[in-house]
Amino acid sequence: LFALEQVRLERVRLQFGARYEHTGYSPAGAPARSFDGLSAAAGANVPLWNGGALAVNYTRSYRAPALEELYNYGPHAGNLTFEIGNSGLNRELGNGIDAAVRHEGRRVRGEANLFYYRLDDFVYLAPTGRIEEGLVEAEYRQAGARYTGGEARASVLLLPELWLNLGVDAVNARL
Repeated sequence: LFALEQVRLERVRLQFGARYEHTGYSPAGAPARSFDGLSAAAGANVPLWNGGALAVNYTRSYRAPALEELYNYGPHAGNLTFEIGNSGLNRELGNGIDAAVRHEGRRVRGEANLFYYRLDDFVYLAPTGRIEEGLVEAEYRQAGARYTGGEARASVLLLPELWLNLGVDAVNARL
């Protein structure tokens, strides 16, 4: 279930969104789990110059653990691990803010973004140091996490059908 709304004021555009979700699992031979949560966001977009704008957003995110994070027990060929799920995992909750300056012109387009996200009960796959069936054993765990970073991109029209596209990004993450 979700809702979106936009309010246009004289010099600013406000945007709001919310999503409620229910996730339930009841696998044979394992404990049933059920999760309910709400994610929401609010943002503002303010024109700064002709073709340019500042956008600022706040997000509160909710994520239920995935089926494999809860119940896996066996080899995973995609990441060459022997995965062990954790049926006691909690939901992840995140709070984040991001800000962007954007420009959209006929010959030049670009955007620069900064972000900060804090996650409670972040789910991650942690190697145990043991080998199982010839693969590194890893189990799903939870801890607080923080992501900060930024990114920038620019496109410049060089010839009628030729654009030069540039981009850079950096992320610092801590568990």
